[in-house]
Amino acid sequence: MKKRYMHDIANLAVSIIFIALSGCTALNTFPQAARSGDTVALAVGSADGMTRANTTAYFVSNSNSTQYDLTPTIRGIFNLYADKTSSVYNLGSDAVHVVNTSGHEQWITIMALDLPQGLPIGPGSVHITTTATYPTIGSHINNKPINLEILPGTGTSDNLSYEFGLGASMTGDLTQLEAVPHAQIIPAFPLSTTWPTYGAIEMKLHVPTSAGTSLQPPALRVLPDDLSIATWSNLNTIYHHDSNQDLTIMLMSPTGKLQYYESRFAIALRFDPNDASFNFVGTPVISSVNYYDVNGNTVAGPPISDFSVQMR
Repeated sequence: MKKRYMHDIANLAVSIIFIALSGCTALNTFPQAARSGDTVALAVGSADGMTRANTTAYFVSNSNSTQYDLTPTIRGIFNLYADKTSSVYNLGSDAVHVVNTSGHEQWITIMALDLPQGLPIGPGSVHITTTATYPTIGSHINNKPINLEILPGTGTSDNLSYEFGLGASMTGDLTQLEAVPHAQIIPAFPLSTTWPTYGAIEMKLHVPTSAGTSLQPPALRVLPDDLSIATWSNLNTIYHHDSNQDLTIMLMSPTGKLQYYESRFAIALRFDPNDASFNFVGTPVISSVNYYDVNGNTVAGPPISDFSVQMR
């Protein structure tokens, strides 16, 4: 069992829970002031699809207009989720606005980075640009600088050391918190068409991997977003990936309250991190989507064209 003693992330966790209530962007970094060379963390809103590959950052001092590139020193970009038993997942939580304006689960995206040496002392701000999408309830991070004051002195990058067990310590690697390559299935949201709620949604996809027909299940995981803060579906999910690499997913609601947008899920491979040969060999293709009422009768629902599949 790993017991983490990551200084910056521990401080972050205490503060971020309040921001996570509404999926907002922090107005300041964590900590709010640091020296050149120190490690800081930023809460950058509830970004959908933000990665180090599609994101840049720079620092600007209030005393001059010079842009100091922070992109090479980004340590990791990852999502934090509240405890599922916390009020953040209760009906009536402010976090419901994230779901209602994005169609995805409520999370807060964190960027951790090392400040380069030589930043001008005094107040300034971090500016971020990304192609990730944001809930419409708030500002896009591209338009929301985050305040940071640079203190005198020379800082040190935090190695984020933690106790691994039996008194042994290890250096933390924030990239391990980042999403592995996966396929994201996204229903269009919101739709102008009003659809009823369902008892079940069945989706079939072809999901090609390098395993070919020698596939040994379970070779992948299906990970639906938890949207229970905004729905009454009591969602249950089962799936099967066969030797032809065809994936069948059944999303079920015993209450018949399944919303069409609850058919948002990720497909991640169960692969050995030491075996880079096992991977996707193409983008999954949706072959059919069927909708059922609580009695098992076929009913109308959004067509395949209302879904997109993104490799992330």
